[in-house]
Amino acid sequence: MRNIFKLFLVLILAASACQDKPDSKAIAEEKNKKTLDARAAEKDAQFVVHTVSANYAVVEWTTPQLKVNQNRAVRDIAFKLQRDHMQLLDRWKDYAKKNNILTPDSSVAAVKQAVKKYAARSSDSLKAKTWVNEMLEQEGKILSKMEDYLDDAGDPALKLLMQEALPVIRVNRDQLMMLKSK
Repeated sequence: MRNIFKLFLVLILAASACQDKPDSKAIAEEKNKKTLDARAAEKDAQFVVHTVSANYAVVEWTTPQLKVNQNRAVRDIAFKLQRDHMQLLDRWKDYAKKNNILTPDSSVAAVKQAVKKYAARSSDSLKAKTWVNEMLEQEGKILSKMEDYLDDAGDPALKLLMQEALPVIRVNRDQLMMLKSK
């Protein structure tokens, strides 16, 4: 009888120990969620830095066209591109500031050097065509990266920012395509 009592006591203790122990699956899911959230936030931050840099590159490329271009259509689109991308930069930088993301303050040195080399060329129609092609490439890269990352973005505020920026970039790309076809 005494052994039955001990056995019964052991069973009660074992049952209470199992009840107090948290579900290991729930613990693992919670830890994975925290880890995945950190990875998603890191990917979002890298995307923001890349996008800010790409916007600076477009602004950098518009500068020579605003200074000396006699072609009014090219100068007008350059002005529009610069204005639009400066506004986008302000939005991206606000987002970055709110999310503690460090962003670049200007375009990368390679872009600056390419623009300088482009500006040193003699002024001709080939130069304007080269510029339009470069701008189409820049806008296309930004557009495709945003469209590709839209579903993968972890932060809803980032998705909203991207959804606001996409139409602006599409319109700019379309206007550049029309200019190229002339």
